Amino acid sequence: MPIGHMDLRNIISCAFPPNMHLPDPLTPGLKVEMIPEIHQHLMISPIFVRIIESMPYKQDLDSFLEVGEPVSIIHDVMYSISLDDIYRTFHVRLINAIVHYVGTKAIDYIYSKGLTPSKSTIAGTWHGKFFSHLFEFEGIGGYYFLTTICNQLTYPNSSTHYLCCMLQYLFSNVSSDFYMQDKIVRQLLHT
Repeated sequence: MPIGHMDLRNIISCAFPPNMHLPDPLTPGLKVEMIPEIHQHLMISPIFVRIIESMPYKQDLDSFLEVGEPVSIIHDVMYSISLDDIYRTFHVRLINAIVHYVGTKAIDYIYSKGLTPSKSTIAGTWHGKFFSHLFEFEGIGGYYFLTTICNQLTYPNSSTHYLCCMLQYLFSNVSSDFYMQDKIVRQLLHT
């Protein structure tokens, strides 16, 4: 969706299935972990699956998410997201696909350890480090990355929970950088 169509984007991102009852965020004592839907996985679009499967560096990405090697994958991903050499035009579907893929892998990893997503469980993972590097993307690339995360915060599921914790993690990790914190707050207000 084009950046200038903010109202239309907000209408679409606020949509949810008619049979779903959204929790009231003002309920006293509401804990996200207690919402039953928060443990349901988000279905990944077949388009995103095809995009991920066609990436020439998918094995390197999987390896990085497991053991932190090869570090060059971060540069490869950032380069492939950009459609030109000066980082002005971006492959938005690829950004969406990568965020969904890495988020799903992170959720599976955290659940396999018997934990739930939180700032502390994200802090020691390669998934968190990967997202931290994508967050440092300057200009419009960083905007698209944050938009992808914020667009997933619409209704409860495991992806929403993880990405909400990821935003908290990113916000606290850049506590000395007011510009980066401001970038997160502005994106949350726009979404």
